[in-house]
Amino acid sequence: MNKVVVQTLAIIVVLFFSSFSQATLITNLNQLEIDTGDYANAEDQLTTDLLGVNYISIGDFDWAWVSSLNLEQSAGNTLYAPEVQENWRFATVDDLLMLKVDTIVDQFTDNDGNLIQAMEFFNSDETLLAPSSVNDLKNNHVASEWTIPDSDPFGIWEIFRQYDTFYVRDSSAAPAPGAPKPIPEPLTIIIFATALIALQAVSRKKSA
Repeated sequence: MNKVVVQTLAIIVVLFFSSFSQATLITNLNQLEIDTGDYANAEDQLTTDLLGVNYISIGDFDWAWVSSLNLEQSAGNTLYAPEVQENWRFATVDDLLMLKVDTIVDQFTDNDGNLIQAMEFFNSDETLLAPSSVNDLKNNHVASEWTIPDSDPFGIWEIFRQYDTFYVRDSSAAPAPGAPKPIPEPLTIIIFATALIALQAVSRKKSA
């Protein structure tokens, strides 16, 4: 492996690391499947281990807090459909009533005082809930299926776009703790390229 190859690999590492740092979605799907909405091979990544607690359970349902807005597209971010993770779905009107009645902010707060949220599992770029989200939950400003901007020419539904979005699944469908997690594709390439560079460095030392 010559110097040019090593330099090329280094550039690839930098480029893919940059790409990975901007793409926050945790998924086993490849980019083509995500872009085309082909979720047939989706695996459920939301568990209570490895990546921390990212949902809460109420009765027979698990709830994921996935966005501070109720829009599929906003400020360069894409909120993906719940099916991007196996087992998850939009909540029905009746489901949301249960969430409104039974949920308090404390249930969505972990032992360290952090909000329990699942944004990295359903968003292309956003990772943090807005500060206003706590008040949204307290005031029952919650939704699931997205508000469609083009269907609201007079701004009547503007308030609903500001509602926080939640997805739901049956608790019985939750993956068992300890289920293996796929390494995101860009990170896999980074690891591979880094290993090649490391091997080249070792080879040079031995030949010196």
